[in-house]
Amino acid sequence: MRIALAVTVLICLSSFGFKRQESQGIDQVPLLPDAWKGSPGKGADVLFMFLGYDDYSPDTIYACGDSYWNPSFEQSGSGWALNSIAGSWAEPSGSPYHWHGGLGTAISSLGMSWEWFPGYTGRCGQVIPDAGTLSSYDCLFILTFDAYRSVVLTSATRSTLDTYMGNGGHVVLVSQDALFSGVPESWLNSWFDSGSIQQDVSSGTNPFPVIGLPSSFLIGWSGTAQISNFSTGAGGNSEGIWWPDNLTGNGCIGDDSWIYSSASELNRNIFSTFDFEACSPAEVESISQQIVYWMLGTPLTRSTWASIKTAY
Repeated sequence: MRIALAVTVLICLSSFGFKRQESQGIDQVPLLPDAWKGSPGKGADVLFMFLGYDDYSPDTIYACGDSYWNPSFEQSGSGWALNSIAGSWAEPSGSPYHWHGGLGTAISSLGMSWEWFPGYTGRCGQVIPDAGTLSSYDCLFILTFDAYRSVVLTSATRSTLDTYMGNGGHVVLVSQDALFSGVPESWLNSWFDSGSIQQDVSSGTNPFPVIGLPSSFLIGWSGTAQISNFSTGAGGNSEGIWWPDNLTGNGCIGDDSWIYSSASELNRNIFSTFDFEACSPAEVESISQQIVYWMLGTPLTRSTWASIKTAY
């Protein structure tokens, strides 16, 4: 037993040295995590799932999530209770990346309610709410940021999402390095029509231009993204470097040369290597409205019980 445990620990630690190119196409198999035991939440239209947390040294592993949405590296507390669903009012301290662009604000502006889930994503496991809990949400926004040293969506997580999406649930997956972390390209293509995924597109341009591609529901949308919104010290630079991945499938966001986001007309899902929240708040609100309208057929001025309560 002790020998087996030691081997497992060595396997986990060995992933420290993985490079992006080496991990492409490798579906690493982590230890099976414990079943989710968190609070089921109170129910909302949208659930934000943050799966970029990684409890390792931020000085050496910049690209695993801490510096994006848990800058104070908090382990507990009402705001950062890992593996628990929190209401929109439970904003954590530390000015996390999630609130910089204001996806939550954008959803609120639609008159829709939302909750959020900070899931622990380590190199040896991942826990997300079970399929029954997820089924109470119309849409999931899953953000993994640019983590790639461990599988950002483990096989167990993908199985739960298969059930959710197979029963009519919709997913917006914002994951810069999903493929390079080990998520199978075939899985991404089957749910998001992403086609083949090419090597990174490196940019030092600030702001970074993006447009809604022709023939997509985002046609006519244009905006920019600030590289300064990304973590500092990436690769020795004063600002993080943008590394979106180029898709070849059914693109909805890109520029004149590349495709960064793909939308499945059949499943009404979106996969994006472009981080929407790196745009200005007004741009985030604009693109979020178009996404939600396309995905759910929801009028842009909708009243919910949650919004009625907040009015008083």
